[in-house]
Amino acid sequence: MKTIITVIGLATFMMSCNSPSETPVKIAEVETKEEIKGLVQEVLTKEQQDALTPDAVITSFKDGNERFLNNDLTARDHSAQVRNSTLSQFPKAIVLSV
Repeated sequence: MKTIITVIGLATFMMSCNSPSETPVKIAEVETKEEIKGLVQEVLTKEQQDALTPDAVITSFKDGNERFLNNDLTARDHSAQVRNSTLSQFPKAIVLSV
């Protein structure tokens, strides 16, 4: 008798756990069409590359490193940058490491 009551209680418990919630769950919607401020889409041109000096590039690297350390990252549209650099690329610098 004790076993039958235990089985009935366990079955009732299991069925109550599987019943769907009566309150509908709302899923948060995220707006993705909002434009991000400061989004970088352009790439360096030949004229911009020619105007760079070694000191300006080093300063740019140091400033970028400082922004990284402060978690002030630059928002970039990498897809647009790839499309804009398909015909030619003019890097700011080439970093070699051992």
